[in-house]
Amino acid sequence: FLIYNLKLLKMELNLFMKIKPYIKYPGNKYKLMDFLSKHIKINDNELYLEPFLGSGTVLFNLNPKNAICSDISSLLISFLKLILYSKRDINDLCNFLEDEGYRLSRLGEQYYYLIRDEFNTACTNYYKFMFLNLTSFNGLCRFNKIGKFNAPFCKDTNRLNKKYINEFKIKCYKINDILINSDWIFYQKDYENFLIDNCNKNTVVYLDPPYFNKSNCYCSSEWTNADSFKLLNLIKELPGKFYLSSCIEENSDSILNYIDFKYDLFETDYFYKIGGKKESRKKVKEILIEKRS
Repeated sequence: FLIYNLKLLKMELNLFMKIKPYIKYPGNKYKLMDFLSKHIKINDNELYLEPFLGSGTVLFNLNPKNAICSDISSLLISFLKLILYSKRDINDLCNFLEDEGYRLSRLGEQYYYLIRDEFNTACTNYYKFMFLNLTSFNGLCRFNKIGKFNAPFCKDTNRLNKKYINEFKIKCYKINDILINSDWIFYQKDYENFLIDNCNKNTVVYLDPPYFNKSNCYCSSEWTNADSFKLLNLIKELPGKFYLSSCIEENSDSILNYIDFKYDLFETDYFYKIGGKKESRKKVKEILIEKRS
């Protein structure tokens, strides 16, 4: 009886534990999950769609019964499907990171840039991609307009120590447990075709695109305000429930001024810390826009 109750308690506690992202990726919503979970409603008979998957943080924490997700980045989707579905591959990756961490501690900053150059030659080595992601400055996962990873080094040559790698492995294991027990489908696709192909009256769509009125390089192509307007038009025309994440800053034009459909608005204060410059780290009003039926 005691063992049964302890197991039950552990299950209940797990329901309230947020799943940490396995990758540092711009715009990840880990610290906003309490806010998002409160307002994004999905029934078991509805299909969850997410075309800007990124780190997958929202998907893994909402944990819908049925989901189809996509991202334009082949690196992200391939890594998820080829590495995170297998504990053996996660272990191999962590062994690689431990070896590379030893070399980084001995050779210093120049080794980071050596790996970055090697990765940019082919851009298909998922292990090197994760090495760069974990050791880049301030968690920047940044590509230039020709698709080359260009984030600088974090300055910590002991970054990939055993404790850090073990914490990373635990994150990956938790995601693996979710993935192998799900029937989710993943695509590498642009958001427009993905939405047109999958939206219907029984879908719930969460959208986390690069934010309006920001300077954004999205997977080696610039995301402009024109792209935001195009997305708003799609939301207006397509069936289903839509939730769109964005933000509002003082003395700045807002995406709310351009919405041509009825919506409910939820908001919370949030402080962004990922920017490399001090002026880009500021408190904003994070918003979630829900299209009314």
